[in-house]
Amino acid sequence: MRQDYLIYEYRNMFNQYQYNNSVFNQVINVTNTIPQDDIVYNNYWLQNSTVVTSFADYDNWPSIQNDFFNRPRTDWGWELNYFFRERVITLKWTIKSTTSESLIQEIDRFKKALWVNQQNLDIKINWVIRRAKASVINFDTLFRKENYHITFIPFEVQFRVIKPFFAEITRQIQSFTWLTADLTEEMINGWSITTNPVVLITFTAATSVTQISFTANSKTITISETINTNDVVKIDCDAKTVTINDVTKDYSWVFPEFVVWWNSYTIDIDGTFTYDITTYFFNQYI
Repeated sequence: MRQDYLIYEYRNMFNQYQYNNSVFNQVINVTNTIPQDDIVYNNYWLQNSTVVTSFADYDNWPSIQNDFFNRPRTDWGWELNYFFRERVITLKWTIKSTTSESLIQEIDRFKKALWVNQQNLDIKINWVIRRAKASVINFDTLFRKENYHITFIPFEVQFRVIKPFFAEITRQIQSFTWLTADLTEEMINGWSITTNPVVLITFTAATSVTQISFTANSKTITISETINTNDVVKIDCDAKTVTINDVTKDYSWVFPEFVVWWNSYTIDIDGTFTYDITTYFFNQYI
């Protein structure tokens, strides 16, 4: 029998009812195992009537860098560092459509969205969006297309998240205006990991202001600069930068963190001044 005829018969077989609409296509009726979760990457929805989630491993632990020193001539040593590093999030879906042509179009849209790296990966959990910056790392194994994948195709995506924590997209914020003295206040970080606050100080009046300090949880950062009226000072403990009117400045000591639960923080300013202050952070999740 001719080879091209065999190929035709083989392809035609998988376009019959029992393969295309019945036995093999039962997989497209898979139910969503996380009905309260929406998943979006680079503005492409990965959870809808066309893209159906069957597996989502986003609660796995980040990798850990644990550096230690073995004490000579004894059985123990010292732990030097314990840091969270990258995490890999594995998600499995089925893309389905009504025709093979529309399936190909959906696959093309999928590829267009996912090839862009370091984009927002948003997962809605109990109606709250948690966000991480992610990149796809398994393009070579995304699809395993068989001949019966005519109106559906399963796939698996692995996202690498360099900053290993999810964060809410809504800020926890606290603001005060027309202050003329140093400030001591409290904020609560009610979630599962430390977070990095951002402090914005706008001086509506400033005379002989030469130093600003921000302290929380026994950590202090100090900016020694001449501050003038209308200057805006930003202490970004997440980006690890200090700016005055968007110009990067030097600083001393270390950036404070907000630990889980109550955090008392202090703003100390030398000189005579009036200022408005906004402190905010994003809840983070391991």
